[in-house]
Amino acid sequence: MQQNTILFLGKYEGDNAAQVATRKAVLEAGSAHKVVLNTRWMGPDNLTLYPGMVSEAAAVVLAPPQEHAPAILSESMLAALTVVRETGLPFLATGESHGLVFIEAARSLLGLEHAGSAVFDEAVQDPVIHELPGATCAMHKVELEIVGDELLGPLYADVGRVVEQTDIISGLNPDYAARLTDVGF
Repeated sequence: MQQNTILFLGKYEGDNAAQVATRKAVLEAGSAHKVVLNTRWMGPDNLTLYPGMVSEAAAVVLAPPQEHAPAILSESMLAALTVVRETGLPFLATGESHGLVFIEAARSLLGLEHAGSAVFDEAVQDPVIHELPGATCAMHKVELEIVGDELLGPLYADVGRVVEQTDIISGLNPDYAARLTDVGF
């Protein structure tokens, strides 16, 4: 049976329901595909000191924090996300933590030194992340368009659009989407 290590990037918080659920989902996906997955937690400071740890992993998951991710933006997390992005490994960011990924890409690939989230800093110079229209901190519905690549496309060919319940309040500002796509992100 095949074995792989999945690297969880972020501070492990044993009482964090989102982290517990994400890890469980990853392990169940591995089991469904008859792959033994070992999970390893690594803080962003450690990853920037030991970037070789990423090369030992089959994929990286940005561990969902207790609080909304862009509010805890740190230089060590951005540096760790740069290391992960440059490896090209499969990568998953869940919940609000996806905002950190877009901020890192805007800073690194577009050279936008002051990219950030308008949700947590209304005066941010480059609001790469903004509040989703109609989003509240409470559960709400969001409609998503499913776009698949060569690998995932056939799995979702008949889906098109889905509606999900979520508490996500922020997303990529469309003013920056084309620029990120143009640089290969």
